[in-house]
Amino acid sequence: MNIHSDLQKKFFLQGTVILSIAGIVTKLLSAGYRIPFQNIVGDIGFYIYQQIYPFYGVFLTLSTYGYPVIISKLLIISFEQQDYKRVKKVVVVSFLSLFVAGIIFCSVLYFFANRIASIMGDPELTILIKVIAFSFLLMPFISVLRGYFQGQKNMVPTAVSQMVEQFIRVITILVFSILLVSHGYGMYATGAGALFGSITGGLTAIVILIIYYKQNNLLHTERPLIFNKKENAEIIRVLFIQGGLICISGMILILVQLVDSFTLYSLLISSGMGDVIAKGAKGVYDRGWPLIQLGTVVSTSISLSLIPIISSAYIRHNIQSIKEKVNLSIRISIVAGVGASVGLAFIIEPTNIMLFQNNQGTDVLRIQGFTILFSSLILTTSSIFQGMNNYMIPAISVVVALILKGLLNVLLVPILGTKGAAFATIISLLITVLFQYYILYKKFRGSICRIKDVVTIIEAAIVMGIGLYVYIQFTNLLMVFINNRLFSALQAITAVMIGIILFLFVIIKRQVFTQSELSIIPYGNKLAYFNRANKKLGD
Repeated sequence: MNIHSDLQKKFFLQGTVILSIAGIVTKLLSAGYRIPFQNIVGDIGFYIYQQIYPFYGVFLTLSTYGYPVIISKLLIISFEQQDYKRVKKVVVVSFLSLFVAGIIFCSVLYFFANRIASIMGDPELTILIKVIAFSFLLMPFISVLRGYFQGQKNMVPTAVSQMVEQFIRVITILVFSILLVSHGYGMYATGAGALFGSITGGLTAIVILIIYYKQNNLLHTERPLIFNKKENAEIIRVLFIQGGLICISGMILILVQLVDSFTLYSLLISSGMGDVIAKGAKGVYDRGWPLIQLGTVVSTSISLSLIPIISSAYIRHNIQSIKEKVNLSIRISIVAGVGASVGLAFIIEPTNIMLFQNNQGTDVLRIQGFTILFSSLILTTSSIFQGMNNYMIPAISVVVALILKGLLNVLLVPILGTKGAAFATIISLLITVLFQYYILYKKFRGSICRIKDVVTIIEAAIVMGIGLYVYIQFTNLLMVFINNRLFSALQAITAVMIGIILFLFVIIKRQVFTQSELSIIPYGNKLAYFNRANKKLGD
């Protein structure tokens, strides 16, 4: 039995790694394509697309990170007991429930598209909302099939379908954009064509999942199923309540963008800005989101890899182990978040020119960059709570953040423009971080992050900032000799490497992480080598 248990654990961990890699690839694709897309359609075209993108983000979170997780939890025990009749009941009830939910989502978006676009302040967005509405009809198929496989601890179909879905979607977006722009279509038609990628990507994911399902269909039962109302109600309750809470806590960046979609452009117009200028300003502001998404990939991927360990310790009621792993997760998020945010602040101008062709909005993007730090911490602490089976606190904190974001937008945008929206995001996320940290502080009856480590991280950020400032100022003297965008690309890429070296040198030298901690962090062994070398030099 022990051998069987060890094998199951091994396969589950391998599946988790596969799913984590797929998640990273998916996020990189999702963030990376928006850079060439912006280059194709310009800032106004980017504004048009980004106004509707959050709706796709909601669909993606529901069908990838929310409902499949809950469905797999409902199925996992039944699969282990080979109770395939129960498995089929969960699958059927979940599918029918999500099918109804998908129709409701689609209908609301489609039939109220004009009203939603009017609230956003731009009625021409109507057609784009109608296009994205149809993606929600794919949600039950994708969610249930992914949950079915994850319930068997088989993460491969989910991982493959995620990566191929995003690849096909990105190809559709870029090809349609190039074709429509080159043939003289307007930006709104081009945006609608780009959003069609959500349909092609989703359909591809379904085809892949069906192929895997035909190879692994365990739902044949000889006798007809008898459905129990009480049992069905419990499945639906868990699906929508727990699934909804998980989805909300994982959608904070998407929902913040949604708040901006509904408020920022209309507030810029009401404050006296012309519609074309306001669209361009929102498009420039939206340049920050791919950078934020890329910035959070590393910190959240590394810190979230520790969540299964926290969950395992929680099941064993090992409070000391939980506290140690929570402390480590938060330190990783702070290190990665501070490094990315501060580093980006110093190299944002060449990065902006390299990626988006000019330096418009550099000051706004510099402020937005600190979203990486606070969003990384929120995603990490939310996952810590979920690892301890607490789904309510992360969801409540996200709702509070969104209310604050909306109120602060109304207060700050008329005064500061898009900078006000950037400050609104930072302030609302900071308050959310403090709220979640306070709950963890009360739960563990003490600090979960040493002041000494925070001071060291700040020192590392200062050293990196000084080094980058000197490097950028020095290399700017050479700017007259090289093509502006090419020079900016070389400047930004080399600055990233210099910043990483300076920052990690201080972090390792001052031993923010111990040897044992580095050994369980992905790629931590390489850092541990330098840590040991540093100790020997010190001796």
